[in-house]
Amino acid sequence: MTLDAAFTMLEQAPEHRVGFVFGREDAGLPNHVVDRCDAVVTLEAVEQHYSYNLAQAVLLVLHRAMLRWPHGEGAVLRAALRAASLAKPRTSTSGSRERYMGEVERMLDQIGFFKGDQRENVVRTLRHLIRKADPDEQELATLWGILSQVERVAQGPS
Repeated sequence: MTLDAAFTMLEQAPEHRVGFVFGREDAGLPNHVVDRCDAVVTLEAVEQHYSYNLAQAVLLVLHRAMLRWPHGEGAVLRAALRAASLAKPRTSTSGSRERYMGEVERMLDQIGFFKGDQRENVVRTLRHLIRKADPDEQELATLWGILSQVERVAQGPS
């Protein structure tokens, strides 16, 4: 979610304890920490500079909190001031996503998934889903690995 969406969520449930967790500049947060987070905040950035260093991220979060609540609105502001953000890893390239979608389409063809004239709609829906999910390279590699294993199982014993 965006930082503004996170602040809106805080405003809607000020009785909840909330904390944002900052990751290391070089490696972000370990997976076991991210897995325990209820939400991930992605700071908006320009394409040429897709991430912030840690000090910039903290400054941006605190500055936006102060702009949002200029008069120190109690627990919501204190929660925001305890906050930090997790920048999303670099997203996968369109080339990677296209290769993945090509493999998905090939495998669905192989198992006879497409019936009648539904190929175009199914592929369009899957492309939309992948684009909407905006997977990073690791997430896309995981999906690719799942697809490869499904293909091996579908082919049966060698």
